[in-house]
Amino acid sequence: MLQVNHQHTEHSAAENRKRILVVEPSKINWIGLQQLLDDAGSTELSFCRVSKLSDVKNKIYKFNPDVILFSSLSRGTDYLSLLSFLSDIASYRLKTNVVFWLPHDMAWMTQLLQAFGVDTVLIDPVNLYQIIQCLGSSQADKTPRNAALLGKQERLIALALLHGRSATAIASVTGKDARTISTQKKSIIRKLQMTTNEELYLLAGKLVYLNNINRQNGDTR
Repeated sequence: MLQVNHQHTEHSAAENRKRILVVEPSKINWIGLQQLLDDAGSTELSFCRVSKLSDVKNKIYKFNPDVILFSSLSRGTDYLSLLSFLSDIASYRLKTNVVFWLPHDMAWMTQLLQAFGVDTVLIDPVNLYQIIQCLGSSQADKTPRNAALLGKQERLIALALLHGRSATAIASVTGKDARTISTQKKSIIRKLQMTTNEELYLLAGKLVYLNNINRQNGDTR
């Protein structure tokens, strides 16, 4: 009887652990992250790792994570596709916290990621306390956003704009009035804490450049 109760207690403790889905393409980085968290004694967290972005959706339904941590991304990542994926999470996984860990030279993506549903963005260098805090915090303890979350329709229009489509072209495809698209575009720019169309175009250019670099690096691997 005592043995059964002990097993039940262990099972209950495992069930109560916060589930963290880690998107990490590098096995070495994954081992290092595990060691770091083990040294911190974070036994209340349960981890599952996927190496490819394409595997995340299937694993989400199987693992049902409380937190999705993008600790790094592979060289061939398409960042516009990533934003679309983050938009889906924001729409359908309202209780899932999304955490992004960015290198310091990509800090410019912070507001864009938050506008597409990312709750916390960590910028290198990151200390262990920051990692544990954002992985273990509850929904009510989310870090305040620097940028407002775009609405679902705004995210779709923002993606089209970042792909280089004009408001007129988007209106033609969606069947909406061009003036409506222009109004939503202004709202997107404001929520991204920008003031001009040129800032949005510059952001789109950075994403295109980043995607091109990723493709080139992916081809040479």
